[in-house]
Amino acid sequence: MKNVRSNVLFKFCSGDSAVKILKGNSVFVTSPLDLNDPFEMRPGWTDDHEKRFSADQQLQSELITGVPVYVALANDNLKKAGTMPYLHPQQPIQVDSQRGIADRHNSQIFRLLHQRFRVLSLVSNLFNLADGEGESDEHSTLMWSHYADQFQGVCFALDAAQFDNGMRCGGFPVKYFPERQTLPPSYYDCWQSLSQPRDSAHKLDPASGLFLNSDERSASEERHFLNLLVHKSPVWQYEREVRMIYDLARLVSLPQIKVRCEVCNRKERPLTQCNHTSYRDTIHIPPAAVRAVIFGADCPLRVVQSVFDVLSESKYQHVETYWSCLHSSKYLVHYVKGSRDYIECIQQELAKHVAFAKNHYFDGKLRLAPKGINYVRDAPPKHRRTRRDC
Repeated sequence: MKNVRSNVLFKFCSGDSAVKILKGNSVFVTSPLDLNDPFEMRPGWTDDHEKRFSADQQLQSELITGVPVYVALANDNLKKAGTMPYLHPQQPIQVDSQRGIADRHNSQIFRLLHQRFRVLSLVSNLFNLADGEGESDEHSTLMWSHYADQFQGVCFALDAAQFDNGMRCGGFPVKYFPERQTLPPSYYDCWQSLSQPRDSAHKLDPASGLFLNSDERSASEERHFLNLLVHKSPVWQYEREVRMIYDLARLVSLPQIKVRCEVCNRKERPLTQCNHTSYRDTIHIPPAAVRAVIFGADCPLRVVQSVFDVLSESKYQHVETYWSCLHSSKYLVHYVKGSRDYIECIQQELAKHVAFAKNHYFDGKLRLAPKGINYVRDAPPKHRRTRRDC
């Protein structure tokens, strides 16, 4: 389960996405707001946060009490209408009794995370490429099911030394802690930070008790945000994830791919005629970064052929190809190196077994189909198909 070269990481995807990655030499990077675990963009809001927020509101009430209030009249005139009364702040609410309140406090955090960071999720290990074959346990089985279209997709072995790793060479190994990660309660201050002296470039950081200058405060904020992005609940531990995290402020450019809206995509309208296009950010993945392509155990023949068509280009002549199969008696997946003819033959034979079980006969011939498709049989089979090996 270890790689000889530590810079080899694995990327699971659907078959169609695999073809696009190889053709476009790019892969999508994700906004933190679009990660599949919604807790990741929501720092924990604790009783300590609630108490400090209440104190911040108390200070606001004290600062604005007695401030003159004016009413706008015609001809741009103003009329004094009294002064601001003291507004009693809401008392802290015990966090366990709250329902959905934290999003109100974290709305600005959402904006900052989206405006600043993008994430590429990879897997730290699958099997040892140097051996020419290998196997992976049930943890990787979940990865195939969740991120590679139920074993119908593809897994890339990528050389991390050959593409932009973002903020850290080799990426950030994700840590799986049961405690929800938070930002310091002082981060949510508004009125308390305004009340600090303005005649100094250094401001008190309540979390550390130190007076920090602008650059130090920025570095501290970055550490807090990265801490959010590299921690997940232990329920995700099976992913063994390594993240390439990209700071948009440090990138010269981040190529974007435009996508048609659902309506235009369904009607197959040209992208230029879609008035509601969306986009996905990408990073460049040069051909040299692709070490190997591993086909899922149930990868359709159509996908296998499409991927091999792209791999036939000279820029991919170094890429190794593997087919995967399930262990006969254990929850293990085997990976075996093979040529195009061999892998296509294997995948076709496996698909025929499923088509035969589903009675997918048309004019006496088997019709292959991906998972989830059950054809209406037009005629009973004329004869039993006998087993045929490649």
